[in-house]
Amino acid sequence: MTALQAQAGADAPGETPAQRKFKRLQRQLEQLRADIQAWDEALPLFMDSYRQRVEPLQAPIDKLQEDYAQALADCLAQTGWRKPERELLVDLLTAELQDILSDPSLSEVDRARWTALHDHYAEFSIEEASKADLESLIHIVRAQTNLDLGDEPVTDFDDLAARMAQSMAQRQAAQEGQHSEADPAAEHFAGPHGPGPSTAKRPTAAQKRRAAEQQAAQTQLTQSRREAFRKLASALHPDRAQDDDDRQRRTALMQRVNQAYAANDLLALLTLQLETEQIDAEHIARASTTQLKHFNEVLQQQLDELRGDMLMREESFCHQFDYEPRSRLKASQLGKVLQELVVEQTRRTHLLQQDIRHLSTRNSAKRWLKAVQAEQQFDPFSFFF
Repeated sequence: MTALQAQAGADAPGETPAQRKFKRLQRQLEQLRADIQAWDEALPLFMDSYRQRVEPLQAPIDKLQEDYAQALADCLAQTGWRKPERELLVDLLTAELQDILSDPSLSEVDRARWTALHDHYAEFSIEEASKADLESLIHIVRAQTNLDLGDEPVTDFDDLAARMAQSMAQRQAAQEGQHSEADPAAEHFAGPHGPGPSTAKRPTAAQKRRAAEQQAAQTQLTQSRREAFRKLASALHPDRAQDDDDRQRRTALMQRVNQAYAANDLLALLTLQLETEQIDAEHIARASTTQLKHFNEVLQQQLDELRGDMLMREESFCHQFDYEPRSRLKASQLGKVLQELVVEQTRRTHLLQQDIRHLSTRNSAKRWLKAVQAEQQFDPFSFFF
C-alpha cells in the first residue's frame, strides 16, 4: 500500500475541496480495481464449474426442444382444430423454432429442416424477419445518430456494425481536426468579418483578463508537462533496470511517456505518474489548484474507463449465460448464479418433458392449450406487448 493509499481514508483538517476529491476518486479507483481483480479470479473457477455442472444438462434440453417442436408440428398436421387453437399452436411452434435456429452450432441439415418448417407456418419467413429487423435497426441508427452508412445497401448486422464504427471514427477525426485548427485568440478579438485593422475591436478589460489567465494556465500546463516528463524519464530509464523483465517493463513505459510528451498530452503523463506511484500524499499537499484539477481529471477519466470495463464484463457475462440479474452483479455472487443456472436447466428439462406428454394425444393437447391460453391471458405484462 502506498503512502497515498494509506492516507486516503478520513479527510484531514485543512484539506481543500480538490484534495478531498482526489482522495475520494483514489478510494473509488482502488475499490473498482479490486472488484475487477475479483472478477478475473472468480470467472475461471465459474467456467470450470459451469462446464462440469451446467453444460452436460444442455444437450438433453436441445434434444427435448426438437422433440417439443416436432410434437407441435404433428398436432398442426392434424385437422379439426378450432381457429384459436390452431393459431396458438402456430405461435408456439414458430417461437420454439426461432429459439432452435438461434443456436450457431446447429448443423446445416437440421437448420434447413427447421427453417422450412418455420416458413411453412409463420407469417414471415426467417429471412424476411431478419431483413425487416435489419432495416428497422438501420432506420433507428440513421435517425438517432445521423451516421453516414454509405450508399451501398447494408448486407447484414455485421456489415452495419462495421459501417457504424467506421463512420464514428471518421466523425471523431474530423472533429479533432477542426478543434486543432481553431484559433482561440481569434474568437475573442476578431471582428465580425475576421481580423484586420479595419474590423478588429479593441479588447475589453474582461477579455484582457481572460486572455492573461489563459496564457498563465497554458504556461503552467507546459511546465507541468515538462516536469512530469522529466520525473518519469528519470525514474523509468531502462538503464536502471534490475533484470531483463524490469528492462522490458521500463522500455514499454518509456515508449508511452515519449508518445504522450510528443502529443502534449498532460493527462496521459499524469496517468503514467499515478500508475508508477510518483504522485504521493506529500506531492498532493504541495500541488497547486491547477495541478490538482488535472490530477482529478486523470483519476475521473480512469474511473470512467474502469466503470465501463466493469459494466462490459457484467453485460458480457449475462449475455453469454443468458442470465438476468436482479441488481448489479458481483464476483462474489457467481457461485449463487451457478446454482441458479443448474436449477433453471433442471426446470426447463422438466417443463419440456411435461409439455411433450401433453401433446401426445389430442384430448390432452386440447386441455393443455386451454391452460396455456389462460396463462397468457392472466400474464400482467401481456398488456404492454
